[in-house]
Amino acid sequence: MKIIRSDASKESKELAINYRIFASSTSVDHLVTLLDHFKHVGPNGKHDCLVFEPMGPDVATYFQRSIPCWQGRSIGKQLLKALQCLHDLKIAHCDTNPGNLLLAPTHSIQDLCEEDNYVPLQSDGKHCHTPRYIHEDRPLTELLDHTRSLILKLSDFGAAFFFDAPPDKPLMALALRAPEVVLQSRFDHTIDIWSFGCLLFEVFTGQPLFSLLDVNFERIDNDAFAETQDDDHLLQMTSTLGPLPPAMFEKWPRRMRYFDADLKLVRTDVGKSQEPQGPVYVGKTLEQRFRKSRPPSMTAEEADAIVEVLRSALQYDPALRPSATKLLSLGWFSCI
Repeated sequence: MKIIRSDASKESKELAINYRIFASSTSVDHLVTLLDHFKHVGPNGKHDCLVFEPMGPDVATYFQRSIPCWQGRSIGKQLLKALQCLHDLKIAHCDTNPGNLLLAPTHSIQDLCEEDNYVPLQSDGKHCHTPRYIHEDRPLTELLDHTRSLILKLSDFGAAFFFDAPPDKPLMALALRAPEVVLQSRFDHTIDIWSFGCLLFEVFTGQPLFSLLDVNFERIDNDAFAETQDDDHLLQMTSTLGPLPPAMFEKWPRRMRYFDADLKLVRTDVGKSQEPQGPVYVGKTLEQRFRKSRPPSMTAEEADAIVEVLRSALQYDPALRPSATKLLSLGWFSCI
């Protein structure tokens, strides 16, 4: 269940988005579906309360282990199908991070209610409000069989938006921002495709594609720190994916702090200092990083196929990023 803040708009955008998803016959297999909703009146006002189907843990929690290649491919394909459903409904998710990728139970949730599964804890039962029995909580991971194909669903549409009504600023994890978001340019649903590319890299390597300190700038009110984060992000992009297109590079306000007149990289440390504070660090390319960190069981041929998917999704120009439908047509996804 999700309780929306009372200061949200009277006609909740999130509720409207969930209604559109609920009305779609194709969404139930790939998107966490709204079952019911009601209003709760509390001391701070009225809250919309959304009730969803029960789900298991998120991908990040479950996969704190090495995963087989077939399972990583299945996760990538299911995420793309979820984005395909959303985009067909003219909805952008905007916050496609590992915490919003939930795994559906492979067994009935009623299994947890079987008395044989209870793990009793000691209770003297003397206090009038103390229950006669106390049982240990049971994690939902026990409802998942990781040897089988897992069912993944995309959840949490609090940051989502309709194609025709994008927000002024998207709410998303810093490290998953597309370059147009970092540069505060116009953006659309293709930011979801960029996030997909970042997540696919992380699923197979166990490492984020871009590493940034995720801080709420509105709370700390520190524009200088935000600029430092943006510069660090763009420098990591150019190191991993190659130089920004000229039109995009021109929108980088502090570009000449890091590049000379010939567009040669002259510093990679970020901060307020006008002079470089250390040697120039040139990181590894996407191909080099993926091949170095790929699972031991992955063949070189499969690694090349995944890099092709990553390169396709992680294109700087939003207009050149393929749709989820187009990515699903790539040969690598046809094997499952």
